[in-house]
Amino acid sequence: RRFIKVFSKIALPLSNLLKNDVTFNFDDACKKAFDFLKKASTSAPIIQPPDWNIPFEIMCDASNYALGAVLAQRVEKAAHDKSGAENLVADHLSRIERDGDTSPIQDDFPDEQLLLLHGVTPWFANIVNYLFAGVFPAGASQTQIHKLKSDAKHYVWDDPYLWKFGNDQVIRRCVLDYEIESILHHSHASQVGGHFGPQRTVRKVLDSGFYWPTIFKDAYENYRTCKECQIAGTTITRKSEMPQQPMFFCEVFDVSGIDFMGPFPMSFGFLYILLAVDYVSKWVEAIPTRTLMIQELLQILSGPTYFAGCEYPALS
Repeated sequence: RRFIKVFSKIALPLSNLLKNDVTFNFDDACKKAFDFLKKASTSAPIIQPPDWNIPFEIMCDASNYALGAVLAQRVEKAAHDKSGAENLVADHLSRIERDGDTSPIQDDFPDEQLLLLHGVTPWFANIVNYLFAGVFPAGASQTQIHKLKSDAKHYVWDDPYLWKFGNDQVIRRCVLDYEIESILHHSHASQVGGHFGPQRTVRKVLDSGFYWPTIFKDAYENYRTCKECQIAGTTITRKSEMPQQPMFFCEVFDVSGIDFMGPFPMSFGFLYILLAVDYVSKWVEAIPTRTLMIQELLQILSGPTYFAGCEYPALS
């Protein structure tokens, strides 16, 4: 059937006859609606000549009051997409950015199971299913079932949230995966966050009444990748440092370390400083240089300004 404008309003008298506990009364309004729809369904451009190469089908329908039949042909047509220039309306609508969730709707859950979905299955889905309906994950081993029962003792389901009893006797809400980033941002990088370390950030999250099992790992990763903390240089913690191996030397000037510093504002044509430190006496020499070229470094190391006496190893 082709589109009929305001079809629902026109067919309303006929639709009322299909309701439960309604006496069948085919009055004038029903007769007018039926005649109008019959005329709309049998007038151009609805009717078209049959294709004699396709078999005909008779579709029948009957009730206690009437009998009807339709002679029709089943035509299978493939859909072909048109380019944007030929279908401007559809092309424009396809480019509109939508804020809604584009995940397909899944409505075939069993009545005895409860899952809170947001694109992916939440980490506490098995716990909720066990608390709400006593259902275990499919294919779970006996060890996994015992672990699930043990973990579920610390949780309580209060629709629509799952709550966890902490060791400090505080009840906290279990958050979904997509909420973690926002919670960490407000606890660390917002105006009231303060850009504290991961331990302090975790404490603020727990004090706010939120919980998820990987909270310490996520807080450290968020702290490590924070741009402001990287600029301030606070992300270089003992855990992030390179392993330091102590060096033991007994003689003065046995081994020394050298390194370049700079560039600094130019002064008398010098931009850099060559810093040399003795590992035993901690004697320091700072020599200005114009470049970082190896030729200038060799000239300094071979000159009287560096160290007098025999040559010793130098670490850079």
